[in-house]
Amino acid sequence: MKRKKISRLLWTLIILLSLSVSVGWAHQARGEQASFPPGEFVPGEVLIKFQANVVPTVVKGSVRTGVESLDSVFREYGVTFAAPLFPHIGHSSQGLERIYKLTLPPTADVHSVIRALIPDTHVEYAEPNYVFHILGHPEHSSWRQSGSLRTPTDPYFTYQWGLNNTGQNGGKGDADIDAPEAWGITTGTNKVMIAVIDTGVDYLHEDLDDGRVRTDIDKDYVNGDNNAIDDNGHGTHVSGIIAAETNNDTGVAGVMWQAQILPLKVCDSKGSCASDDVSSAIRYAADQGARVINMSLGSGHCSETMAEAVNYAYFDKGVTIVAAAGNNGGSIGYPARFAPVIAVGATDDSDHRASFSSFGDDLDVMAPGVDILSTVPHNGYDFLSGTSMASPHVAGVVGLLLSQRPQLTNSQIREILHESADDLGDKGRDDYYGYGRVNAYKALQTATPQNAKDPDKASCPDEVCGATAALSEEPNGKNILADLKAVRDKVFTQDPGRRWARIYYKHQFEVAWLLATHGDLRANAKAGFRAFDPVFHALLDDSRTNGPVILTPELIQAARLALMGVAENGSPALHDDIVREWNRVDPERFVGQDVRDVWKQLCAEEHRGWVYLPVVTK
Repeated sequence: MKRKKISRLLWTLIILLSLSVSVGWAHQARGEQASFPPGEFVPGEVLIKFQANVVPTVVKGSVRTGVESLDSVFREYGVTFAAPLFPHIGHSSQGLERIYKLTLPPTADVHSVIRALIPDTHVEYAEPNYVFHILGHPEHSSWRQSGSLRTPTDPYFTYQWGLNNTGQNGGKGDADIDAPEAWGITTGTNKVMIAVIDTGVDYLHEDLDDGRVRTDIDKDYVNGDNNAIDDNGHGTHVSGIIAAETNNDTGVAGVMWQAQILPLKVCDSKGSCASDDVSSAIRYAADQGARVINMSLGSGHCSETMAEAVNYAYFDKGVTIVAAAGNNGGSIGYPARFAPVIAVGATDDSDHRASFSSFGDDLDVMAPGVDILSTVPHNGYDFLSGTSMASPHVAGVVGLLLSQRPQLTNSQIREILHESADDLGDKGRDDYYGYGRVNAYKALQTATPQNAKDPDKASCPDEVCGATAALSEEPNGKNILADLKAVRDKVFTQDPGRRWARIYYKHQFEVAWLLATHGDLRANAKAGFRAFDPVFHALLDDSRTNGPVILTPELIQAARLALMGVAENGSPALHDDIVREWNRVDPERFVGQDVRDVWKQLCAEEHRGWVYLPVVTK
């Protein structure tokens, strides 16, 4: 099993331990917040993919399918509307025509609805409408300054170290993408369309106002119109990096001097973006003929709906998809983590990985992403940092490649980027720098690969896949898995549950390997899940729980077997973390208490800092 697929096995351990005892060994440093907070979703909405031949209709304010098992759930939870997420698409190889958005009362318990739908054989999947976020730093300095430059004639080009680094900011010379050298080969062409799925674009900006922004086919999914004007600034900054007007004696230079920018506004003025809008925009961009999609946004959630859209764009339409890896200094988020997507991390002007840049085995390449100067609304220019700024550098390089060789496939482009990158970090590909920092000049000189391989299709790994293996023969296994996911998405939205992200990032690959290769650990997990099923119900506070659920010595022993088994088979660092925090929390003190009271007590201790543990990350 590939590491990227088994890494989510850590949720097996996290959920089991969190439900049994505590949060002590999962705390991140006080005052920090993960870039991908768990449990964020649009209230009153569920995304669902039906199996073939199930077609919902709306009759007098209620949804009916003719399948009683589904219709009874819709009646119970007051589902009022069902709309196809990808209308007018007809039959597609990805089955996009079977994906719908269900509308419920705003106060409806989304996770209860999903738990009720997942076991149904007429449902392929059901998920919340997750919220994603832009991945740049939102502070603007309204920075403007005059200057002189030789070539190109844009006055602020000298400050764009990511394009041409001479050490002008105290950095390392040539720690850049070699843009001037690449421009000696091609500066781009307006025949290449790049979709910017973001906060919109200020198409009136002096460095973007020559018609390169496709205002004739733009879409605003936030406000439901066709005017994707930017009210945040992030999308305008991203677009300027890709293709600001260049050599025009104004402002900054773009990686491409000529291009078409298709603005698709999916993120609101605060930078929040719903997964249904992002998915719809991916499909729309592909249908409009975009050769490249840039998504400088992300979330820790994997959306099955978004995976379907990515597969449609990549495999059905041949689009190259580029996305920001994430700014949490830990594991890469989605959509960058999908196999067909080029995941981009950020470097500084000394060719070092930015401290915030996410890393892992899904990382493809790096690009400049610290103090990047580009366009912002109202004819402004700003220095911003983030993998949001790194991703459009790569999208621009892809645009140059397509300008030079329009016949290139998206798989060939991936291989060219990997092969031509300037190797950084450990020799060869590594998890902190991927294949290295992208180099536009070398990419344009790299021969067209003759046997480029397609990546795996985008899919969501079963985020409790260790539990899947353990419960495969359990009569009620599928329902328990649904409960586990609901606990993750609902209970972990509050302290202390959200702190589990840090420990997940710290030991995810080692624990995943241990659970995948040790049958005894899986057996302990299986026993634990059976024992903890009532605990799941209690923490979810659903109708299946009658009376208190007491934390017994047997439950603690089940957690101890799973946890200490991992510790005894793990590295010294993992062993020490587990043993130290088990002793610190002292779970036996909770014996005889209702698990809901235990959770409340742990929440109170979290706020008092009783089990506060700073976490040191690389």
